[in-house]
Amino acid sequence: TFATSGKDSRTVQMFINTGMKNAFLDKEGFSPVAEVISGMDVVDRIYQGYREKPGQGKIQNRGNAYLNEEFPKLSYFSKVSFQ
Repeated sequence: TFATSGKDSRTVQMFINTGMKNAFLDKEGFSPVAEVISGMDVVDRIYQGYREKPGQGKIQNRGNAYLNEEFPKLSYFSKVSFQ
């Protein structure tokens, strides 16, 4: 799901919803964009130490330069496939 900052909007933050009791997110405008059908072991290895710390505005303005400098342990996707 991409995070939302209001009606008909999306932010640069993408998150994986691992909970089964999150139907309330539908009413908040969070639209699913994919489903993990295999590879949850990979999802479980994503670094979680930074939580909500990366600043959305700084990501939008500086991109990977900001992320690499401030969050060296951040996990990245190197390959994604759609079927």
